[in-house]
Amino acid sequence: MDVRIDGCRITALDLPGATLTRVAFDGTHADEVDSRGLQASHVDLRGLDALSFLDVGSLRGTTLTVRQVELLAPAFAASAGISVRD
Repeated sequence: MDVRIDGCRITALDLPGATLTRVAFDGTHADEVDSRGLQASHVDLRGLDALSFLDVGSLRGTTLTVRQVELLAPAFAASAGISVRD
């Protein structure tokens, strides 16, 4: 990775329309990630503990942990127009 964000506490990570290439997060927390229109290539989000992403559809090109995907599953379903009910 060319850029590593390590050990940060971010209230709002504003990335609308950003282009990120070869970026990794490690030990970083964000309350909210505004990923609307994000263009990502080789972006490792496994070390980013984020409470919410405003646009999960813009996470193409990122790497997530299984746990992150589990937490984001309702948002992924909603962005794909899938209704999830018990």
